[in-house]
Amino acid sequence: MVNPKLKEYIDKAKSAGLSDTKIRESLLGAGWPDEEISSAFSKELKAPEPDLDSSKPEKEVKEDSAAAESPRTNKLAIVALIFAFLFAPIGLLLAIISLVKISKSGDKGKGVAIAALIIGAFGMVFTVIFLMGIIAYFGILDPSRLLPEKCEFPAGINCIDKPNVSPQTIELALKNNIGFPIQVTNIISSAACNSAQIAVGEDSFLDLAENEVRNNQVFRIKLTGCNNGNQGAKLTTVVTIDYINTETSLEHKAVGDIRGIVN
Repeated sequence: MVNPKLKEYIDKAKSAGLSDTKIRESLLGAGWPDEEISSAFSKELKAPEPDLDSSKPEKEVKEDSAAAESPRTNKLAIVALIFAFLFAPIGLLLAIISLVKISKSGDKGKGVAIAALIIGAFGMVFTVIFLMGIIAYFGILDPSRLLPEKCEFPAGINCIDKPNVSPQTIELALKNNIGFPIQVTNIISSAACNSAQIAVGEDSFLDLAENEVRNNQVFRIKLTGCNNGNQGAKLTTVVTIDYINTETSLEHKAVGDIRGIVN
């Protein structure tokens, strides 16, 4: 039990600004036992026990502070996930940007950004496949549509040169690869030409009368009296060749697509 007078003296001395060493020396000089002085100082310096009731608000403050300092969810990652469903290319781009920002800032939302990245990537693949299907179906990128000159017949009648087109004539070089000799009986064009001629091998052009084109032999046809437009114009027409198998006398037809530039 600490002497009340001793405790009162120590309190007053401390209030006056004296250090513990000065107070102890003064008390020892006054005849106070060192044991009592030490006991009084130990009681004086002992921290009071915490009040349970007062510690509760402090705990709540700490929890609020911890919550305030916890990482926030990256908003760009959420936006990226939304766009991944609406428009995959933008969603994919935003997902990549959000992942970079999350790695630097430490924000939450990495899982959301990764989900947006995966969904956006699948969406991009689906979009590309869909567009390729549309392009293939409508033939938008068909090379034959892009080439200014074209000569194309079904298998057996092969074009061996590009069309020679003038304002009034269409001339084609063809080869009989059908497998049997043929006789050309008629040639018509959607360009509304007046007449047609044929030249077999190296012969000159003749009217369609008695002609025979052997298998693997080259022949040329010329349509005259056409209305193909002025020089430099693009011509697109369909040429139909009627022919007979000279071995069986059976009639056949070959329809070709012609595209050329008027010389």
